[in-house]
Amino acid sequence: MLVAYLVTILDCSYEQVKTLTSDLYDLTISDGGIANVLKETAQSWLPEYERLKTFIRAGPAVHFDETAWPIQIFTKHCYAWVMSAVNSPARIYKLAISRGKDHAIELLGGDFRGVRISDCYGAYKNMAGLHQICWAHLLRKIRDLLQNKNLLSEKQPHVQAWYDQFQTLYADLRTLLNEPFNQQQRQRQEMLLRERIEKLSRPHQLDPKPLANLKALLVKYDHALFTCLKFEDIPCDNNRAERDLRSLVIKRKKSFGSRTEQGAHAMEVLLSVAWSTWYMNRNNFLSTLAKLNKNN
Repeated sequence: MLVAYLVTILDCSYEQVKTLTSDLYDLTISDGGIANVLKETAQSWLPEYERLKTFIRAGPAVHFDETAWPIQIFTKHCYAWVMSAVNSPARIYKLAISRGKDHAIELLGGDFRGVRISDCYGAYKNMAGLHQICWAHLLRKIRDLLQNKNLLSEKQPHVQAWYDQFQTLYADLRTLLNEPFNQQQRQRQEMLLRERIEKLSRPHQLDPKPLANLKALLVKYDHALFTCLKFEDIPCDNNRAERDLRSLVIKRKKSFGSRTEQGAHAMEVLLSVAWSTWYMNRNNFLSTLAKLNKNN
């Protein structure tokens, strides 16, 4: 339990685990011993991992995102995927050998009927359920353009004006989502917002290529811009998944990923169960995990 806690919640490296167990308990443990502990614990926690996955899929919406995660025996890029619940701190990680959409599909399953919230990565487009595009991601694209030193000075005011309008529209959308849910009112609000986004999507002679591409993206994902208005308590951004990945990014910097594919599979179970349990049962965290070990 201590080793699993140190490696997951406290993001300790193997060297830190060995130092702490030695200083606290005069216990000598090797790298192989730590790896075996993690493998056995992951096996014990696997039923809880699957239960969490089922629980998240049963919710009204899920968040999706991915980031790089090295698996050292492979020379190619490998990735970490996250599927987070919209109504709970529960999250599931998958550490995979590619960025292929099959990994996202496997996480979501084929029977999902809720809303999936994501950025514009193509893997998330044609999956089960309805789609909501992350507005924060779209806003960052135009903000990055404004900060690009290669943006011509004569086009800067045009891009700034477009950014201001889009930012205002995004803020208005978030305000509407915070109001009590009324379906008829939401339908009227969606119609008005669509009129504004349609005007923003029109090509202009001063559009630099990145802005023209973003406008094309708005047209392409027109069906996924306002899904959040059709249901209660559905966010219009994917900030939750990005926060859940941030913890993984910190761990990646400390551990340099996983050594083997088997180790990656064990780590995805450990991180999913430990972090979900930490946030869902903060006051009974260790006792809850101890029951998982006992029951399995």
